[in-house]
Amino acid sequence: MPFPRLERTKLNHPRLRPQLELLETYIGGEVEEGRTRIVPALAATALKKSEAETLALLMLFEDAGVLTHEYVCKRTGVLTVADKSELEDDVPCQLCDGCD
Repeated sequence: MPFPRLERTKLNHPRLRPQLELLETYIGGEVEEGRTRIVPALAATALKKSEAETLALLMLFEDAGVLTHEYVCKRTGVLTVADKSELEDDVPCQLCDGCD
């Protein structure tokens, strides 16, 4: 599934084009399967890339307006914010508090 918004990014970063297209294909497949959240670690595994490299590529997708970054509670996925600055230092999670 090609994302037209990503075309300018591909033109601006020609050496990254192959990796961007692999990730584009992965994300398109996830969307077609009804999954709307892209988990960086799973994308990295699927692409056989490091998580750091995959995160950098995902940031380019975000800059192009294809994806929106979200911060999610690691244990439950309940608390979701779009900007890390919205998180307090110690955010209480009713489902996680008291869990190890």
